[in-house]
Amino acid sequence: MKCCVVLLCAFLTGCTKDASTDQSTVLRTIETARARHDIDGALRLADRSLRRKDSPDEFRARLYILKSQILREREGLESARAFLASVANPGTPAAAYLLKREQAAVDSDLGRFEKADQLLLEAIAISRSAGKPKQVAGTEVVRSRILLKLDRPEEAQRCLDSAKRYGDVSGDHSLDAYILQFAGRIMLESNRFESAIAPLQASYQRFRDENKPQLAAKLWIDLAWAYYRLGRLDKAQQLYEQAERDVGSGDKHICLGHLGNIFYDRGDLEHAAANYKQAAELARNENKDYYSLWLSNLAGTLAEEKQWKPAAQYISESLAIAKSIPGSIGLYHAMVNAGIIAAGQHDYTSAERQLQEVQRTPRANPAAVLEAYAALAKVYADTSRQAAARRQFETALRLVDETRTNLREDEDKLSYLASLMKLHQQYIAFLMARGDVAGAFQASEMSRARVLRDRVNLNGTTRVSHDIADYRKAARASAAAYLVYWVAPEKSFLWVIDGTGFKSLALPGEARIRALVERHQRTLERNASTSGPEQGTAAELFDAVVEPARRVVPKAKRFVIVPDGPLYGINFETLRSGSRYWIEDSTIAVAPSLELLLGKSAPRQR
Repeated sequence: MKCCVVLLCAFLTGCTKDASTDQSTVLRTIETARARHDIDGALRLADRSLRRKDSPDEFRARLYILKSQILREREGLESARAFLASVANPGTPAAAYLLKREQAAVDSDLGRFEKADQLLLEAIAISRSAGKPKQVAGTEVVRSRILLKLDRPEEAQRCLDSAKRYGDVSGDHSLDAYILQFAGRIMLESNRFESAIAPLQASYQRFRDENKPQLAAKLWIDLAWAYYRLGRLDKAQQLYEQAERDVGSGDKHICLGHLGNIFYDRGDLEHAAANYKQAAELARNENKDYYSLWLSNLAGTLAEEKQWKPAAQYISESLAIAKSIPGSIGLYHAMVNAGIIAAGQHDYTSAERQLQEVQRTPRANPAAVLEAYAALAKVYADTSRQAAARRQFETALRLVDETRTNLREDEDKLSYLASLMKLHQQYIAFLMARGDVAGAFQASEMSRARVLRDRVNLNGTTRVSHDIADYRKAARASAAAYLVYWVAPEKSFLWVIDGTGFKSLALPGEARIRALVERHQRTLERNASTSGPEQGTAAELFDAVVEPARRVVPKAKRFVIVPDGPLYGINFETLRSGSRYWIEDSTIAVAPSLELLLGKSAPRQR
């Protein structure tokens, strides 16, 4: 995303109405050439104007900024930064302010947030000395975004509070929309996604009322992110698609990249890769950090499709860029992807070295560390080191239990939970592939306990104190059959426990189950007749996820269901066995886990 220093350009600097007609014409002519994509022509015009020695300092500063932006488009951010660094100090405060602001924008987009913050502080000092409180307030709003990138949300909030005081005292509320926008972003950065929606929606409405459609469209990006992190993928996709149509070129890569994330989450790797590739192409000259991130995501997606050669090319470039950016947003995930891709090309030595480096790095984010353990376990399994693979999984899970209480409240918990769930999925697949069905079932119960605990911020270690014999005894006492689901990308599992036995069944992968669930839910929402499509989708989903269990326990009439993944989203009472609702012939109860069930008097009835 182009630094928000640029977003406030018009507000902070004003228009060129005080410049001479000739100067205004020159600036418009250069902008027109840029708009026609005549980049070389625009550069020649800028250089010709800069050769005039009698130009006022502020006009020259605007020319310097235009040339910097042209160089950004033609050669990239580093070229723009080098040019700005070569510019002599201007003579007037207004010109100095303009150049500081532009330098901050470029450094921010290069991921040099400390330098960008320093430049903005200098710009604020210039404006304050010049007696321009409106400019000070506007730059403080911009700085709040940089402070968020530096993980300093309290300072960011103080900047917004200062800007708001300016509006309250002066009666000038032209910054209010921006203040609301960045207040919402502070909440997003602190994982308060539900709370972020109200200020973001208010900011969107203000920009609409002020007839600033492109700035309003940017709010769709922030709102989409909030809904995405709340798990409302359909709403997030709708907002990203709308934003992608309406935002400026500098923000389209954000929309496309996050649409790639949504497709990836749904298992649609082809569309995910296409979106990541397009996002990377757009971000190449816009934002170095995001360019690296989208390349890494593209490489990881291609790796899942076993397209190792292009994946290796993309991850090599991504990793080189990420290592050059202090505090890169995607460095450690790129390192994990590099290890996975090396293993896919049978370079197990390089893979092991790369993944162990992530594990050993204290500052690596917890989600990437979990992914490194899971990936290294697969390396060991693929090279016939089964005991070492099992140790990787077990070490990772011990690490989860030892360190989870030390995670900050504003840690990226959802990303961490996603990596934790992926770790469990790979561990259970590993155990099932080696015939340890009981061990896989126990691991699934531990996974549910960990995820439930982390979602509600419970402390203490995770312990599963019951074994399969205990569950069979409980099932026999309640005359029930337990249906315990585990939904995973390639193959899902259903464990069936009753008073006489314990059985494991294979089910379709997550993409198939999710598609059936979504079709069924859409049918219910359309209030289709029971003799029409509803019966078909209800019966099809029943046949996929329940009928296999009924064949194992044909006499069972009472079922306790422990759902997983997309199955959490369905009401099992709406499923049909042939022409009859399942609930007409059976009693159905739902529990979050069998471990919790054995500690309660009864599960929730449905």
